[in-house]
Parts: sequence; structure tokens; C-alpha cells
Amino acid sequence: MQDNMLGKRMRDLRQERGKSLDEIANDFGYITKQSIDSYELGRYNPPLDMLTALAIYYGVSTDYLL
Repeated sequence: MQDNMLGKRMRDLRQERGKSLDEIANDFGYITKQSIDSYELGRYNPPLDMLTALAIYYGVSTDYLL
């Protein structure tokens, strides 16, 4: 299985902030918790605009996420 650093970092950042998948989805308003879960599990990579939005949301760089 391929290493999924992006998903791990997304999950770690979410959990460090005590957020659920539902809360993240609600905070964004235009993404489902299933999509976030798929990103965290490495099933899909977020599109560039979503990656940028997540980096801003978590206060990290896109380089850190990747």
C-alpha cells in the first residue's frame, strides 16, 4: 500500500483541533464528509482549490499537506 502523507496530515490536523468530519463539512459548506473521509483515507486527492482551502483552514502550507 502506498504511503498517504496527505491523508494522514489532514486527519491529524482535524483530530488535533477536535473536529469531526461533519464539522469540517459544515464549516466548508460545499463539501461532504464522505469526500473529506475519502481524502483522509487516500482514495482520492483533493482538487487544487480544495487543497488550498484546507491549507488556509488549518493554517498550514500546501507544501506541508503534500
